[in-house]
Amino acid sequence: MPDVKQQKREPQIIAGDLTNDELHRWLSQKAFAGERLHHALQARSSLQIRLAELNREIDELTAEAAIETIGGSASHPGCDLALIKLLLNDSKELHEIKPSHSTSQNIRIAESFLKSRSSVERGYQASQLLSDGVG
Repeated sequence: MPDVKQQKREPQIIAGDLTNDELHRWLSQKAFAGERLHHALQARSSLQIRLAELNREIDELTAEAAIETIGGSASHPGCDLALIKLLLNDSKELHEIKPSHSTSQNIRIAESFLKSRSSVERGYQASQLLSDGVG
């Protein structure tokens, strides 16, 4: 007597008014779409993993690229403007790659500093006072 657990019944399909050729074509299209879906899901998973890796790398590089100045260059105040412009451009590029509230806020602050020379000079003087208090 054959083992009942090993015997599986074939599925039954209610084809309606489809001919065998139409049913075969329909099943082939469904199978092909299923394969494409499987590959697309795998690709998305791979991209999500790569994106997470890239975000970690950006976080590490952001920390490595951060510049903390104490004192400044009183003899070359134009250097401070150039540094602010350079950091502003870097912040804008970073914001395009990985938007964040803090980066957006830093961009707005830097742009407002650059709009007014007196604001830059006041900011520089304030940073001087703060750095003098640190040492």
